[in-house]
Amino acid sequence: MVRTQRRLALLALAGSALALSACGGDSGSSAVTVPADADVVINSVSGIQWEKKEYAVTADGSPVLIATQNLSNEPHNLHVRGGDGVEVGTPLDTPEKNDIDRGEFDLAVGQYTVFCSVVGHGNMKATLTVN
Repeated sequence: MVRTQRRLALLALAGSALALSACGGDSGSSAVTVPADADVVINSVSGIQWEKKEYAVTADGSPVLIATQNLSNEPHNLHVRGGDGVEVGTPLDTPEKNDIDRGEFDLAVGQYTVFCSVVGHGNMKATLTVN
């Protein structure tokens, strides 16, 4: 009887491990990661804010690749606005925790404001300086 209960317990444990690995587990094989070729990575963090207040990137005449990852439990997006008040490029969207989005932005040398337009996230502003 005890031997049968142990076998059932081991089978249940093995089945649970198999189910967890099928759901993503820690294998990392299907995990989405921030692109290594990003010129700048701008992360949203808890407290409805960007990870930093200032970011910098060097322009080489080609579009700037911006990546963003949502490290908080709130939905976020990332807009880039020039000093003239005009938005540049297509906003990036990270509605769920750990979501990653990336995009290329045609940015001339200067300062830009990076912001989130989700209602209530008005304090999510950072400066992006392009040298």
